[in-house]
Amino acid sequence: MKNLILNLGKLAFVLGVTVLSSSALAAKTEARGIEMHTEKVGEATHWMPAEVTVTEGEQVIFKVKHDMGGKYNVHGFAIPKLNISKEVHEHKELDIPATINLKPGMYDIECQLHKPAHIAAKLIVIPKTDIKGQTPPAAAPTK
Repeated sequence: MKNLILNLGKLAFVLGVTVLSSSALAAKTEARGIEMHTEKVGEATHWMPAEVTVTEGEQVIFKVKHDMGGKYNVHGFAIPKLNISKEVHEHKELDIPATINLKPGMYDIECQLHKPAHIAAKLIVIPKTDIKGQTPPAAAPTK
């Protein structure tokens, strides 16, 4: 078995194939954590921050918390275009993994339990960039 692994490694080197270890693969696909919380602004409840920017195709984990107090001990956290709809209980953080499989644009992050009384935050999806950091023409946002 050890010889087979060594021979596969040599073959990959000859063919110019990059072989990644499982830890290197895990590091490349690690999701970015995005912290969000409820906050009272004037008379309205908001998910904060009010705007969250992500890249199309990005893997994220929304780290959602409701510590605001008030008359509701549970709030909703929903991103309808990503089919996310969760309940967030007071003083308990909820991790919600998501792959941003949306086209560039602006999408609502809302409380599906108390709308329209609660103000939606905005999920801003920006296009992927190529290796040189340039936005491919097909992915450029339209005006």
